[in-house]
Amino acid sequence: LLLSDREREKLRNIDEALLRIQEGEFGICEECGCDIPLGRLKIVPFAHYCVKCKEEIEKMQAQTKRFEEERTYSEIPVSDEDDQ
Repeated sequence: LLLSDREREKLRNIDEALLRIQEGEFGICEECGCDIPLGRLKIVPFAHYCVKCKEEIEKMQAQTKRFEEERTYSEIPVSDEDDQ
């Protein structure tokens, strides 16, 4: 049985959600410890974070990515030989 990366990721997420159910941690935000709203769990049953925390995490990831990209571009040496 060959699974795509996306299918493997879904199965991993389902396995993690089942484990959280067994441990009594399903539906609890891993960041703030608050309950994840039922509406969110219906849409994303394997959600690890409430909407507020997920938005903050994504914002931080975007800032980190921009910083890394800016740093990478600023490290590229420019010489006069490139103009020839």
